[in-house]
Amino acid sequence: MNTNENSENRIDPMIIQSMLESFNLDWYVKKEPLTIYRQIPDEDAYPEPEMTPFFATVRQDTRECFAAVKAGYEVFQNHELAELVHRVAGSMGHEVTNGGSFNGGGQVYLQIRLENQKVSNDTIQRWASGINSFDGSTALRWSPETNTISCQNTFWAAYKQMKNSVKHTTNMRMMVERSLKAIEALNEADHNLFEIFNRFVNEAANADHIAGVVQKVTGVDLKVDQKVEEEKHSTRTLNKAEDLLESITGEINSKGRTLWGLWSGLTHYSTWKAGNEKNREKSKALGSLNRMDNDVFAMMRELVYA
Repeated sequence: MNTNENSENRIDPMIIQSMLESFNLDWYVKKEPLTIYRQIPDEDAYPEPEMTPFFATVRQDTRECFAAVKAGYEVFQNHELAELVHRVAGSMGHEVTNGGSFNGGGQVYLQIRLENQKVSNDTIQRWASGINSFDGSTALRWSPETNTISCQNTFWAAYKQMKNSVKHTTNMRMMVERSLKAIEALNEADHNLFEIFNRFVNEAANADHIAGVVQKVTGVDLKVDQKVEEEKHSTRTLNKAEDLLESITGEINSKGRTLWGLWSGLTHYSTWKAGNEKNREKSKALGSLNRMDNDVFAMMRELVYA
């Protein structure tokens, strides 16, 4: 590579440092050897450490231990993710506007703001999120997120995964090209997503549709005698069904008795009420609430393509 190319591809490290500080990602993870201590018969003697073939991924500022990994595991550092996402955003003519972490840094993300989309009277904000983990929960991947401005309900659609099998610092161009292809796939998926959203707008929601969503999420069947369901389910489950139905009713009253109103009710429930408030954001992006949202979305999609 010639000098001009090196100059063009060089990023001011202060830009990356500022990004890391802005999103509280200015820390480093190191792979440290794991040892075990075997019991010995003599209680007065100190146990002897024994090396293992494994390593721990350890956050250096807090000493948080995320996972046990093999010797071949390569840590993909936050500054590498920041540089990758910054380069990808620049190639697209967009900016990195958000970032953060879950589980004490076990998973980290940076987001590129994309163009807004309209669905009926709602404006939908869109992001492409570059996500990495140090706890083995996910490979480096790109995921789409949408946020309905009128109600701030969020939806992380099912993601495309981009595995990082090579060191980012020595394969910059390859990583950028892979990322751009992944985001191109996300944009295509988003096109299909918004086509479905607009079909939701034009499809009336009936009592069976509402009951189907409630039963899918909670197991409670609104179409049978209430006393039967009360005997079958715990108070906690019945309260979940009541909370979900309250969200659905509120969003349908606001957006109309359509599948879009019903879908908005589901995302209102998962954004504001479901699960544990402390872990809700992480669960929406990577956990059980993400699976719930996508399972219900798949079920409702079948209604407009039947």
